[in-house]
Amino acid sequence: MVSNESSNPQKSLKQLGKELVTTQTLGGMRGIIDEFVENEAAYPPAQRQAKLRLGKLIREEYVPLSLLLQSIPSIKTARLAKPSNHGPDAFLVTDSGEDEIAVQITTAGEDEETHLERQMLEQGRPVFPRQETYRDPVTNSSQQRGRMLQRPKERTSLLLSEARAAVQKRIDNYREGTQFLLVSMRQSSKGQEADWRTRLHRELAELEKIPYQAIYASMGSQVFECWPPCE
Repeated sequence: MVSNESSNPQKSLKQLGKELVTTQTLGGMRGIIDEFVENEAAYPPAQRQAKLRLGKLIREEYVPLSLLLQSIPSIKTARLAKPSNHGPDAFLVTDSGEDEIAVQITTAGEDEETHLERQMLEQGRPVFPRQETYRDPVTNSSQQRGRMLQRPKERTSLLLSEARAAVQKRIDNYREGTQFLLVSMRQSSKGQEADWRTRLHRELAELEKIPYQAIYASMGSQVFECWPPCE
């Protein structure tokens, strides 16, 4: 059964968690994301750990999955795999509902600051990867401090190295049956050298024994296919 919307603001974290693994249209996925973001601060302190777990799952897997779904017009629905699943992270579901494309989702340059940086990007704020990202104890908002990485050459070099490392790590730890790899980039979509996408294609083309049918990268609100190489 496909859900088309998720508009009840009173949904519990448990209910939202169940909806993540239920096949949704793009509109349904956006509704779940919007509802969580709008009500995140309202959940009681007793649910803090559950909220953090769900928030991490939504920001690191569900949001990129929704962007991937948006970028493939021939696929209309998607869902996350159940938490106990040791295979793919998510599935794109064909219109017939009989076939599913298994997706592995990973984050390039992933570390303890990634979650806070993604929150800043969602708010339309710039992220400078060389700066320290922290949560302000007074305002409870994500902030950055330290030297900014401003030069396009540096930003591009960091992006390419992080992307290649993330893909290689997934190749080395391939989950059987996975067809697509989706790499979430932690940089914003601005500030790189103009040819960074072409160079990313080249970087990935150098890797050996790629087991995936396709590799996609998400950056900001955009998703693009970066492997196999363009003819």
